[in-house]
Amino acid sequence: MHGVAVDRSLRGTGTGPALIRHAENVTRDSGRSVVRLDCDVNSPALAVFYQGLGYQPRGTQDFYVAHQDFHVTVLRHELRLD
Repeated sequence: MHGVAVDRSLRGTGTGPALIRHAENVTRDSGRSVVRLDCDVNSPALAVFYQGLGYQPRGTQDFYVAHQDFHVTVLRHELRLD
C-alpha cells in the first residue's frame, strides 16, 4: 500500500481502517499473501494504529531523494493475509 491518507475530520469514523481492509481484500484477490506499508518513524501514533490493525513492525528503511533534498526514515509494517 502507498499513499493512504484520511482527512483528520474523519478521525474515529472507521474510514481509515475501511480503506486499509479494502486494500487488503484487493491484494488477497490478486493472489498475494502479504501486505506491506510504511510510516514515518516520527509518527508513533500511526505505527500504533497500524499495529492495532494487525500489522507487525519489520524494521526501518531510510529514503533519500537527492534532487528534492528529501530524507525520511520509515518504519516498515507487514500483514500476512489468510
